[in-house]
Amino acid sequence: NNQHTGGIYKAGWQETINTLEEYEQNLTESGLPSLFLFRTTVPGHPQCEIYTAPVNNITQMEAVIANKSSYKANMLKFRWWEFKAQNAIMENLLTASRLRNYHILDAYDINIRRPDHHRPPDCLHNCFPSKTEVYHQLMLHFLKVSANSS
Repeated sequence: NNQHTGGIYKAGWQETINTLEEYEQNLTESGLPSLFLFRTTVPGHPQCEIYTAPVNNITQMEAVIANKSSYKANMLKFRWWEFKAQNAIMENLLTASRLRNYHILDAYDINIRRPDHHRPPDCLHNCFPSKTEVYHQLMLHFLKVSANSS
């Protein structure tokens, strides 16, 4: 049940955010800077073996991921079609939190467009560093912005 699963994630993530808020407060009271980065969760791509190029259409790729009939039986357990909603839960919790210094690295939108860089039968992990290198560049950007604003 997606609603039940969402509730479980929300409760667990809220506990994590509460801990981060406390930690940030302790850092602030000690005169130390803080920066928290959240990287969105990325789905795999069912039938990744048929893709040889990027697909620059998020709606199309979300439809593929939502279509459970396109999954091999052993992939259904990963529930990739729920990841967008799970990311939204976390983003909403962060927005409502008392954290003052955080950034969201949106790996979901980057990753969903690249069904082509997998090595079947592993349709989740990448066999080329292209996407993960982008995540590293984003993280470095936010670290530099944070350092310059301190």
